[in-house]
Amino acid sequence: MHYFQFNIGDYASHTRHLSLHEDLAYRRLLDAYYLREKPFPKEVEAVARLISMSDCLTDVERVLNEFFQQSKVGWVNKRADEEISRFHKKLATASKAGKASAESKRQRSFNEGSTVVQPTINQEPLTKNQEPKERKTKAKPSVVERPPDVDEKVWQDYMATRKTAITQTALALLEREAQKAGITLEAALSECTLRGWTGFKAEWMQKRALTPKQQSEQRKQAHYDYLFGERSDDGRTIDATPLRLG
Repeated sequence: MHYFQFNIGDYASHTRHLSLHEDLAYRRLLDAYYLREKPFPKEVEAVARLISMSDCLTDVERVLNEFFQQSKVGWVNKRADEEISRFHKKLATASKAGKASAESKRQRSFNEGSTVVQPTINQEPLTKNQEPKERKTKAKPSVVERPPDVDEKVWQDYMATRKTAITQTALALLEREAQKAGITLEAALSECTLRGWTGFKAEWMQKRALTPKQQSEQRKQAHYDYLFGERSDDGRTIDATPLRLG
């Protein structure tokens, strides 16, 4: 997984007692666990080296003992495992639905094509003034291959969700929006598959990242700007107070 939901309030309520190094270790452990999607090694030294905190073995060990469980296969986190399982189930469901929709569309096109009545062909010879006109064919948009930095499974799942071929222009737009959102193209395509999106906008991720309180403050600010003047590009408020004449 390249993306997971992070509840700031929930995290803060469970980690207020941690020291700075312990808090850093916990955040790095969570990121590594979701990215690897598998248990950590049993040895604390190996886990610490994995998150580049070999000089903080005590802090790493405390966090492992408090927030992870030691199993036969290594250190595991039950809550993270549930999120990872839920994520893959959604991907599988979206992929299955996309394939079923594509097959239904293909079958419908085949059935409609088999019932079309062929027009009668004119058998009369053509004269010089009746030479057939060349048919103009529409240029098909160029179809691109999977980018090398995108996993094959992620690409197939997204194309099944999209249902139509993607052009170079559309792919470039996706890459640009992913960069604006601060994530990789592969992460953006995974999010599109998970949400059933055929396209991607950075602002969609930004809106989802805002807490309810931040969204409320944003609406209040927009209302204030509407009543008393909009903000200029340099951050200063434009004075909308009416001037008294005379």
